[in-house]
Amino acid sequence: MSLQARSCPIEQITLPADLEERTNVQFDEMVRKGRIFYDQQLEPGEILVDNGFTIEYRTVSILKGKPILAPDDPGRSKTPTPESTRASTPVVTSSTVSSVTQSPLSPTLTPSPKPTVKGPFVNPKPDEIVYENIGSQHRLMLNKFCLYRPMLVLPTKEFALQSDDLDASDIAAAWALLHSYNSFEPLVMYNRGVNGGSSQGHKHLQLFPVPPLAPFYGKAENVWPSKATSTTEVADKIPHVPFKHFVLRIPPRASAQTVVDMHDRLLHLTRMAHVEAGHDADGDYNVAMTKDWIALIPRTTVGPADGPFGTSTVGMLGMPGLRDEQDREKWRNLGDSKFLATLGIPQSD
Repeated sequence: MSLQARSCPIEQITLPADLEERTNVQFDEMVRKGRIFYDQQLEPGEILVDNGFTIEYRTVSILKGKPILAPDDPGRSKTPTPESTRASTPVVTSSTVSSVTQSPLSPTLTPSPKPTVKGPFVNPKPDEIVYENIGSQHRLMLNKFCLYRPMLVLPTKEFALQSDDLDASDIAAAWALLHSYNSFEPLVMYNRGVNGGSSQGHKHLQLFPVPPLAPFYGKAENVWPSKATSTTEVADKIPHVPFKHFVLRIPPRASAQTVVDMHDRLLHLTRMAHVEAGHDADGDYNVAMTKDWIALIPRTTVGPADGPFGTSTVGMLGMPGLRDEQDREKWRNLGDSKFLATLGIPQSD
């Protein structure tokens, strides 16, 4: 698959000055009502340094209730999701069907009903929406299952596939949001495809604070992609990272167009890595981005069907969420950082 054309001007996105304040107020109120679930742990999880790679295992029991679409669920395709799909908000997306004029001798034609599309980001309830217009193509919503305060999702307003690449509008929206939260260092991630750890088929990014407790202490500089040193020379062999990765630092006061160009460059390298490893060029991957760096990680699998809990971008950054001690035991048996390497493309010496 070729990169999408970036010739169209990037939309200029202006967000309200009080977006962070309204986010926190709404987040706290929804937690109080039990409308979203927040793991209010005040201590770090188990911190392990395995072959030089730092992992914080955080056991979060609310993840047991998190719905994950099966790889073959129609909600992961362009086919509208059927009634069997686990999702929160059904809505008929059809417009009014025009009547068909019939002659008396014509057979009666009954228009086929428009399909029902379901999903947590389709026609959301008003109290789930933090801000309706992050540019013209995205809305900002509260996450349902939260490890940190706040956790947000940035879905497309119109249904698009989570197996699509990020386009310029996605990146511009994320870049605007990264500069709208100032009381914490925000992290944006994208789980591209089933093997990237996505739980839903509707295209969405996520935003949340860099974890405030040890070993990250709320600082993006404590997450391994920050070890990249250049805005032009791609870092692809950061010490102790056991899987292939491609990272660039983002220059101060960079434009959204600059970040789009950096993303596209890293995506090209990610596709080359899939091909060189004998996989399809259109293989899945993870994207992680802060105001200071952007990283892409080729992915080949989400892991064994029987667990541990599907590892997304956060796991590849060294902060996997576990459902229970059984998940932790599976990570241990699979080799901790060695297991992470198998989820991507193992790094060669």
